[in-house]
Amino acid sequence: MTIILNCVICNNEIKAKPCFIKLGRGKTCSILCRNKYARSKQDVSGYKNPAWKGGVSFDNKNYKHLRHDWLLKNPGAKEAHHAVEAAIKSGKLIRKNCESCGSDKDIHAHHDNYENKLDVTWLCRKCHKKKHQLVGT
Repeated sequence: MTIILNCVICNNEIKAKPCFIKLGRGKTCSILCRNKYARSKQDVSGYKNPAWKGGVSFDNKNYKHLRHDWLLKNPGAKEAHHAVEAAIKSGKLIRKNCESCGSDKDIHAHHDNYENKLDVTWLCRKCHKKKHQLVGT
């Protein structure tokens, strides 16, 4: 036994078995419509996201403004970051464990002074965040 329904995206006629409908299937006529339907149900950006804590998001204009201000206050930062990336890729600089806690996961290069581009302290993400909270930057 099949039931005739309309696709929720393009309104084409589809046939679905009752057991599929009970499982939440049988709503779309094709893979394209199924993907569109899934994306429409996954709008969890910003405040709709269960992990939302308020504040600035990366695609927010406010973030871009803050980043621009930070780069103005820290001349040489961008060049220093690029220099470290290039040195790691070429093998001149080797990523080490966190110098604070010894972790080997998600290691960042922390600059105390952007003029010395390759003079970095290796910190895990957690310790790097703590360092910036202590320094106030």
